[in-house]
Amino acid sequence: MADLIQELRRRNVFRAAIAYLAVSWLIIEVATTILPLYPEAPAWLPRTLVTVLFLGFIPALIISWAFELTSEGLRRDQHDDSVATSHLRINRLVDFVIGGAVVAAIALLLWSPTQANRVPSIAVLPFDNMSADAGNEYFADGITEAIIHMIAQSRAIKVTSRTSVFALKGQNVDVREIGSMLDVAHVLEGSVQRAGDQLRITAQLIDTADGNHIWSKSYDRSASDIFDIQDEIAGVVANALKTSLLAKPEVIDGIGTQDTRAYDLYLHAAANRITGTIDALGDAEQSLKQALAIDPEFHTAKTELAAIYLDQWWFGFKSKDEALPDILSLTEQVLAGKGFDSHALALQLMVQSEAALSEGKQDDLQVNADKLYALAERAPNNVDVRIFLATVLGYLGDSEGHFEQLRQATVIDPLRADLYWRMSLSQADLGDTDGAMASIRRSLELNPEQVLPYLTLAEMQRAAGDTVGYLENHLRAWQQDPGDVELVAPVAWHLYGLRLIPEGDVYLQHARALAPNHGAVHTAELIRASMQNFDEQAIEASKVLVEEFEGGNRFRGWVYAAKNLLRSGLRQGRGDAQLAYLSKYAPEFADPEAATAPLHVRLAQALAVPELAQLLPREIMLGLLDDVDEFYSVRGGARASDMQYYISSLIVRGELETAIETYLSEISSRPASMRIAEDWRLDTPFMAELASDPRIQAELEKAQQEIAKIREDVREFLATQQDMDFQAGS
Repeated sequence: MADLIQELRRRNVFRAAIAYLAVSWLIIEVATTILPLYPEAPAWLPRTLVTVLFLGFIPALIISWAFELTSEGLRRDQHDDSVATSHLRINRLVDFVIGGAVVAAIALLLWSPTQANRVPSIAVLPFDNMSADAGNEYFADGITEAIIHMIAQSRAIKVTSRTSVFALKGQNVDVREIGSMLDVAHVLEGSVQRAGDQLRITAQLIDTADGNHIWSKSYDRSASDIFDIQDEIAGVVANALKTSLLAKPEVIDGIGTQDTRAYDLYLHAAANRITGTIDALGDAEQSLKQALAIDPEFHTAKTELAAIYLDQWWFGFKSKDEALPDILSLTEQVLAGKGFDSHALALQLMVQSEAALSEGKQDDLQVNADKLYALAERAPNNVDVRIFLATVLGYLGDSEGHFEQLRQATVIDPLRADLYWRMSLSQADLGDTDGAMASIRRSLELNPEQVLPYLTLAEMQRAAGDTVGYLENHLRAWQQDPGDVELVAPVAWHLYGLRLIPEGDVYLQHARALAPNHGAVHTAELIRASMQNFDEQAIEASKVLVEEFEGGNRFRGWVYAAKNLLRSGLRQGRGDAQLAYLSKYAPEFADPEAATAPLHVRLAQALAVPELAQLLPREIMLGLLDDVDEFYSVRGGARASDMQYYISSLIVRGELETAIETYLSEISSRPASMRIAEDWRLDTPFMAELASDPRIQAELEKAQQEIAKIREDVREFLATQQDMDFQAGS
C-alpha cells in the first residue's frame, strides 16, 4: 500500500485530482454567475455541465497515471530520473493553477452580484392598468397577484408579499430605493392593456443594485391566453433568479383554473377582500361561490373562500358554527385535490387551534404550533403561515415566539401595516413599552385607517394611567368603522365602570341603534346594572348572554355573566339556584373532576372565585383552583397571568396575610385607571377580611380620590366629543 501511495504521488495523481476539482469549482462558479443573466439559456445546460465535469473526474485520474506533463508536452510515463528537474517545474505550475483556481472561485463567490443576497429576492410591483377602462384595474392587480403566488412557491426565492408591493402602487419610486425599502435584489414591473378580448402585457425584470434590465418582453394575445402568459412570466423570472446549478427544476402551480369567467370572479373577490368590511367580504364570498359554480375544481378560489370565512368569523360577521365547518370542508377539498397547499393547510391548523383553545386542549395547541413551524420552513414566503403560528404561540403564552414570527413576517412583507400592531402585543407583554409604541406608530403610519392599532394603543394608555387617552383612541377606532357595534359598546362599559351612568347611556344608545341584540350590547346592559347593584336587571342580562353564547373568541360577555349571576344570586339568597342554572350550560363549571373545560369556562371560574367559594365545599373549591392553576401554567403561572385570581386563590387556601401583602405590592401599585371598579370587586363577604385591613383601606381611599379626578377629566373630554360621536354612529 505504501508503494502504491508513493507511486501515485510520483505520477502526480493526487495533484491532478486536486487541480481537476479546483478548476471544476471555478467553472461552476462562473456558470452560476453568468447563466442566470440569460433567461433564454436552456434549463438543462447547468445540470449537463455539472454532469460532464463529474463524469470526467475518473478519466482525468487515469490519464494522470498513464501520462506525465513535461516541458515538452504530454507523454507516457517512463519513470526517467533525468526529467526530475522538469517534473519540479511542472509541479510548481500545477500548484499555481490549483491555488489560482481556488482564489478565483472564492473571489467570484464573494463578488458576484447574483450572490450578494444568498437567497435570490424579488418584489413583483403592481402592473399598471393601461386600459381605457379604469374598471380593468382589478384585472391588472389580479395578474400581479397571480405572478406573486406562482413565484412564491419556490423555496429558493424570497418574494415580497402582496401587501407590501401594493402599498407602493401609484407611487413613482426609483427601483433602487424599492430594493433598499423591501430588501430585494430584483423587481418585476409591467403593464396591462385590455381592450375587449385582446391583451397587451409587458414585463421587465430589473436589478435594483444598478437599475439595469435583465429581461423584458411584450405579449399581444387574447384574454384566453392569460394563464399561459402568467405561467411564462413566472417561469422565466424564477429561472433568471436561480443560483444553484444543482437545484432541481421546481414545479410552479398556476392560479388553478383555465376558465376566464371563473378567474374574473376570483379577481373581483380578491380585490374586495382587501377592504375587510362586512359588505366587501360578503361580496367576495358571493363572487367566489359563483366562480366555483363555473369551475368546481378551482382550488385557489376554495382557499380564498375559506380565508374569507375566517375573516368573517374573526371580525364577528359569522358565528363559529357557521364559519368553521365550511373552512375545514374547503381546505380538506383543496388538500385532497392538490396534495399540498401551504395556505389551505395553515387555515386548517388555525381553525383546529381555535377549537383547541375554546375547548381548553393545550396539548393540541402545542402540536399545531409544531406543525406550523414545519410549514413555515416549507413555505417561507407565506406570511399567513407566520401570522397563524404567531397567533397560536400567543395562545400558548409564548410572547417571545409570537414576536419573532411576526418579525420574520415583516422581512417578507415589510409594508404590511397589521404585522406591526400585532408585534406590539407581544412587545407589551415582554415589558418593552417603547418598542410596542413604536410598532403601533409604524402600523398607523403605513395605514392610518386601521381599527385594531387604535384599540391596542387605547389599552396601553389605560395601563399607563391615561383614561382619557384610552377613550380617545377607542373613539378613533370607532370612527374608522362606525357600523361596528363592538367598537362603541366597550366605551359604554368603561363609562359604567367609572359610575358615569348618563354618559355611558349615550354610547349604549349608539350600540343599540347598530345591533340591539348583539352580545356587546347585552354586556353593556349587564355592567350598567351590576355597577348600580340592580340585581334583577343584572340576572336578566346575564341569562341572555349565557343562553345566546355562540362560542368562539367572543367570550367576555359569558365570563362577566357567570360572575354576575352568582354575585346577584348570592345578594338575593339564591346563589345555589344560579349555580345550578349555569351548570346546565357548562357542566364543567363547578366540577373539579372534568378533565378539560372550554376557555370561557376556565376564565369565568377564575373571575368568579369569590362567589364560588361561598357556594361550594372547600374540597371541591380547592380542586377547581388546581384546574385553573394548571390552565394558567402555560401562560407563566396564575400570579403572572391574572393577579386578581391569584389573590382570591390565596384567600381560599387560607393564606390571607400573603393575599394582603400581594394586593398591596401588586394591585395598589397599579394606576387608578386600572382600578376603576376595585371597590365593587371588594364589596363581597368573601373579600371582607382582606378589604377591612387598614393598609388596604388607606390604599382604596387614595385610589377613590384619584378616580374622582379621572371622572372629572372624562366628563370634560366627553363634552367636546358628543357632536362628533353622534355623527360617527349615525
